[in-house]
Amino acid sequence: MGAEPERVEKELDERDRLLITALLALPVLVLSMAPGLQFRNWQWLCFVLAAPVAVWSAWPFHTRAVRGLRHSAATMDTLVSLGVLASFSWSAYALFLGGAGRPGMRMPLTLLPSAPNGVAHLYLGAVVGVPLFVLTGRFLETRARRGTGAAPRSLAQLAGKEVSVRDGRSERLVPVAHLAQGEVAQAGKARAPRPADSVAGVFVPVVLALAVTALGFWLGAGADPQAAVTACATVLVAACPCALGLATPTALMAATGRGAQLGVVVSGPRALEGSRHIDVVVLDKTGTLTSGHMTVARVTAVPQGLGKEAVLRLAGAVERGSKDPLGRALTAYAQRAVPDEPLPEVSDLRAVPGRGVSGRADGRLVEVLPPDGALPAVLADAVRAAEAAGHTSVSVRVDGVAEAVIEMGDVVRPGSYRAVDRLRRLGVHPVLATGDREAPARAVASALGIDEVHARCTPEGKADLVRRLQEQGRRVSVVGDGVNDAAALAGADLGIALGSGTDVAIAAADVTLVRGDIEAVADAVRLARRTLGTIRANLVWAFGCNVVTVPLAMVGLLTPVLAAAAVSAGSLLVVGNSLRLRAWQPSPARRRSAR
Repeated sequence: MGAEPERVEKELDERDRLLITALLALPVLVLSMAPGLQFRNWQWLCFVLAAPVAVWSAWPFHTRAVRGLRHSAATMDTLVSLGVLASFSWSAYALFLGGAGRPGMRMPLTLLPSAPNGVAHLYLGAVVGVPLFVLTGRFLETRARRGTGAAPRSLAQLAGKEVSVRDGRSERLVPVAHLAQGEVAQAGKARAPRPADSVAGVFVPVVLALAVTALGFWLGAGADPQAAVTACATVLVAACPCALGLATPTALMAATGRGAQLGVVVSGPRALEGSRHIDVVVLDKTGTLTSGHMTVARVTAVPQGLGKEAVLRLAGAVERGSKDPLGRALTAYAQRAVPDEPLPEVSDLRAVPGRGVSGRADGRLVEVLPPDGALPAVLADAVRAAEAAGHTSVSVRVDGVAEAVIEMGDVVRPGSYRAVDRLRRLGVHPVLATGDREAPARAVASALGIDEVHARCTPEGKADLVRRLQEQGRRVSVVGDGVNDAAALAGADLGIALGSGTDVAIAAADVTLVRGDIEAVADAVRLARRTLGTIRANLVWAFGCNVVTVPLAMVGLLTPVLAAAAVSAGSLLVVGNSLRLRAWQPSPARRRSAR
């Protein structure tokens, strides 16, 4: 319950650290890279401004680097920490012992690390530049993660509502406040690691080895110690992951912002990763491919039974408060059909997703269930007639006796055919999975050109279908809107929920379609693939900068200041490439339909 305030406080701390770092770093960067602006004793001002950045601003990197060292692990934080400390230590030596602290000293911006008049170089620009850009990347990543989670939270107001708890082979909905220790929530998914950290296990040791090699080579060759230390420090600075740290968050922020404009809310990096090789999409029927606005077409009651009105009144009572389209339609119809009598109060209410609902009303046990084979002939005939019409039917039992069959109809969403066709053009195989009976499911599938149909699917059955497809090597997306879809959404490689759906479905999904527009499913897949392509291009640029600058640093053709400038240029290039996503457009067909 306290996670949200802690997260907000952490983001505020990161923001404050970044703002203070920027205020301290910008004057140092300007003076270090613009010799014409260097005034008398400018170097001491830069040192005073750089010291808090090297210690306080970079403190998170230092602590994580030490923590990794204790566990014999090296991360990108190790490079940042070492690069900052090496540059700052050498600059302090240059100021106090190397002659760089003399009044009137000027430090030209040169390509080669030559000391002016025997004065040791200052690398304060690298000291402040590296933490500034890396902190910027981390802050953007935090904002992206928080921003992408805010839209689904505001859609569903997930906090403090209901979750699905597995109890043996069944599941039940309980309020969040009633969760007990040891109970399992089905929406949990592993967060995708940052690409910078995923390559750190190889990249960081290689960079450290190259830095030590450069130091040893220059000292062994009899070079001036300044040249040796400069080469070592420049390798560390050139390899600092500024652009690498910006590659994912900037692309994610641009993509999620553009997606939100199109009504597609992406939960985070895992959604993008999950969409990379999606080749199967499992589609729910009611409320997803169809409008979900069910209407009661016919009520068939057994002769000499309780009668239509009495059965409707009892069935409407136990379905009152249901989030299922069938239940809502039945309750509304019952209230209209029997306007003079209020629906009775219900006790012992039990809802089993995908199977039905039961409760006690007027002292009777009332069950609204899918039809089975033990129905009287008149009700069995009503079920067959409903199937022939492509409608859905439910049976109503009172005290264990079948009293009526209620037939309901739905219509296919206007954009469902285009959505299925666009997914097929993207190389994605559509599959229909529904808890409805075979005939209504086949009727909708036939209208949309879907060949593979799985009817009478329970929530567990949908989740099992996803697992079977994954075991066959398929990458599976699930599109749904109800409680029945939540387990499948959670287990899919890419879960897509309609914003008009239930809280549980939205919580379990990776992507939420705000407007409930089924055509946006293809847009979500295309946007995610384009974003992944942008991230890959960013990573190529980031590593390409390292490939060019690290060898130059090793042979003494680059100073730490210029290395920091090159890293900054790479960061700007990555940001610019990511911002191109803000102009991404869906297909022409989608734009026409939006108008």
